[in-house]
Amino acid sequence: MKIISKSILTTLIIGGFILFFTGCHNTNETPPFPILESEFGQPGIKNLIIPKPDTIHWVTENRPDLNALPTTKFDWDKLPAKPFDIGQPFSIRKPMTSKPFDWNSLPSS
Repeated sequence: MKIISKSILTTLIIGGFILFFTGCHNTNETPPFPILESEFGQPGIKNLIIPKPDTIHWVTENRPDLNALPTTKFDWDKLPAKPFDIGQPFSIRKPMTSKPFDWNSLPSS
């Protein structure tokens, strides 16, 4: 039984290789490749329609179970002042050089 199943498996493998290697040799034409196509469609153009303005009617309710929000006064002058330190200054070894730049000499794109 092992010999029969081994020979069937070998035959199937050899047959698969033959079909795999000879399947595409019958044609010389390659399938067409889509040019300038993507998986996403091109966006469409729609007219902008602005709706007519609508008035909002706000209904307020007096709810006795809700407390008023707490308010606190804020004063800029009472904030503590902190010094701003950018580190130790260092001297520049040579003077800064500048180069004139002409915007009109750039190539237009």
